[in-house]
Amino acid sequence: ERFWLDQTPDTVRQELIRKYGIDYLVVETQDNQTVEWNPSTAAYLQQVYVDDAGKITIFAIDRGVMP
Repeated sequence: ERFWLDQTPDTVRQELIRKYGIDYLVVETQDNQTVEWNPSTAAYLQQVYVDDAGKITIFAIDRGVMP
């Protein structure tokens, strides 16, 4: 849950990505859900898929951009 908070530094997100060997981030937006942090603003995430309804977005992790 902390991962999605706007005030969470990218360094913390990147540490979690490394720690758990995450290659893709799947974001599913629910009608009643508000996500504070917008993953499309992170240089280390590359959008690779959006479903037709715009509710599911998949981002690939670009480790070459991560410090």
